Amino acid sequence: MYKKMLATMAMIFAVTLLGCGNTSTETKTETPAKQEEATVAEPTAEPVVEAAVEDTEETAETSEEEAPDNRTFIVISWDEASVEYTGDPYEYQVDDGIVAPQIYIEGDSVRTTSVSDEGTIHTEIIEVGDPDTYVSIIVEPTAPTNDCPLDTVTATITHPDGKEETLTPETNLVRGQTGIWYFDVYEQGSDQ
Repeated sequence: MYKKMLATMAMIFAVTLLGCGNTSTETKTETPAKQEEATVAEPTAEPVVEAAVEDTEETAETSEEEAPDNRTFIVISWDEASVEYTGDPYEYQVDDGIVAPQIYIEGDSVRTTSVSDEGTIHTEIIEVGDPDTYVSIIVEPTAPTNDCPLDTVTATITHPDGKEETLTPETNLVRGQTGIWYFDVYEQGSDQ
């Protein structure tokens, strides 16, 4: 099941960042057990990452015997093409320009498994381990301003049952108590 989730996350990552299509030469790598086959495109102007998993009878039987996987995977990305200010958020002045977004995480049992930049697209993959603990994940400006490209943020959440949901600025931008907008990504449990 874990391999299927990783393959699904790789496909989501590729589609989210790059869309469909392949314009490069491909190389294949195989794992020693020959249970998984991955195809990774070499970097070009429009890189594409593809992954395919072959499910053999042996892996299918093993999956049924394993305990259920309670992890949730979240892929968050945004475009930093218009970002002008990347300095100290405490020294930010109104005329300093557009600031970069940042991911803010509260809670335990959460880890960032991947951070990448492809051109101006910044992507992070986050794993939430324990479904019974409090977790809150938001994307917010790095400085106290609404001059931040939050309108380019997207998130894809893959729940433990395999259900996926896609979040967009149209549905998940929220104005905070201070008047600053943020992108509400994920929350579980209670902080009480």
